Order: sequence, then C-alpha cells, then structure tokens
Amino acid sequence: TKPVSRTKIYLSKFFAAMLSLFITSLAVAIGSFMAVVLFSGGESYEVSHILRFLITLPIFQLVFLSLGMIISLLFRRVRSVLSLSMGLVIGLYVISSIRGLIDSELLGYFTPFYHFEPGEILVNGQYNLVLFLISLGIITVSLVGSFLLYKRRDIHSL
Repeated sequence: TKPVSRTKIYLSKFFAAMLSLFITSLAVAIGSFMAVVLFSGGESYEVSHILRFLITLPIFQLVFLSLGMIISLLFRRVRSVLSLSMGLVIGLYVISSIRGLIDSELLGYFTPFYHFEPGEILVNGQYNLVLFLISLGIITVSLVGSFLLYKRRDIHSL
C-alpha cells in the first residue's frame, strides 16, 4: 500500500464533511423557497433577504463543524461523540436563550445562535458585521488549529 499523508487524510475528511454540509444546505434552501412560494398568501417578500438568510445556514453549520473538528482532536478518547456534540449545541442554545431573557448583548458574542438572528436578517436584509466576523474567526481558528493538531497527533490503532 502507498502511504497517505496526514494532510491528505485531513483534507479528505474536511471536504467530505463540506459536501454533506452543502447538500444539506441546498435541500433546505430548495424546501424553504418552495414553502415561501406556496404559503406566502399573496404577501410580498424580499427575495434577496431570504437568500441572505439561507446563506447563513452553511456558515452556521461550518461553525459547529469546525468546533467539532478541533474538539475531537483535543480529547484523546471520547466514549460518545453524540453526547459531546449534543452538549455543545444545547449549551450554546441555552446561552442564547438566557441572552434573550436578560437582554444581554455580551452573552450574544458567545453563541452562534445569536450571530445570525433570523429576524434581523429577514427584516433588514443584513448581518451584524461584528458577530459575522466573530463566526468567521471561530471557523478559521478552529480549522487551522485542528489541521495543525491532526498533523502532529499520534493515531492509536485498535
């Protein structure tokens, strides 16, 4: 067999995950447009605002994908990936809910659920630039960090 570099393995895993993310986002976008057309009831809507909102889905998913990649490399052995990922998502959602209850702008910086506020995007047709850049920063740092960790990691065999 030919040896395969860790870079190639990492990129293969990343692009496979990106393909899955893209297919999911495309299916949601098609379904959403069909729902808007079918159930708009003659009300007018701004197509550009809906498009901008649908573009947030792959970015939002990429935040969790990149966080998942780096977290998976920080722990040596995880018994259940599902419990770890569900804990992360639910924890960040709870932070977002608490932020809404106490109306704290500060807590919004810690959760991607607030970074892409649907009402803001659909009504005004724009992102909060600071929160958008925070999300891009999380994605960049997580992906670069996970790549560097993966290149140095010892992979245990069974």
